[in-house]
Amino acid sequence: MEDRQFCCAVCLDLLKDPVTIPCGHNYCMSCIETYWKAENVKGIHSCPQCRQHKLVDFSKVLKANTCSVHNEVMKVFCRTDQMCVCCLCWINKHRGHETVPVEKERADKEKDLELILKEVQRRIQTRKKEEGVLEKEIEGIKLSADTAVKDIEMTVDELVSFIKENASNLKQQIRSQQKDEMSRVKELQKKLEVSKGKSPTLLHKQQRTFDPRQDGSIL
Repeated sequence: MEDRQFCCAVCLDLLKDPVTIPCGHNYCMSCIETYWKAENVKGIHSCPQCRQHKLVDFSKVLKANTCSVHNEVMKVFCRTDQMCVCCLCWINKHRGHETVPVEKERADKEKDLELILKEVQRRIQTRKKEEGVLEKEIEGIKLSADTAVKDIEMTVDELVSFIKENASNLKQQIRSQQKDEMSRVKELQKKLEVSKGKSPTLLHKQQRTFDPRQDGSIL
């Protein structure tokens, strides 16, 4: 590992009683305490390097980043055992393992997370596009159905109009035929009445002409 990983960014010397603050940068305990006291903002402290502000409980910072065995800051991440260790633990128990500085591991994890987030965003965009395609398909189906319904309604209206028109013509024809037949029948009735009126006179005449006592009366 490079020597700069063990240098304090405030005093530029090797770390003495090193601590790691939430953003991942490391400082001498006395250097960071002095820097934070100079900020004079209660409970809110910034990193001298990245100026990232955090609400910090200093005792928790020390406890979270200090080896419980050697009381040293855990500066090394053992990828083999997937844990943070101090330099002494690294030398005694993790030599030969795949190890990297904590900051590098954090940066690698952030890159991995960034890739995951990009993939999630890509999938979200893909899903949105698919949803857009489905919505257009739904609209197309609805439009086709609406058009078909309108066509059917128009066809039915035309058929109804045609039937009504033909029904009206047929009614007129029937009434016309009725009138003609009524006229014909009435004419026959008149002729029959005339014929009935003539029948008694003709009968009387025939009776007068026929005389049973005379054989030649009918000749």
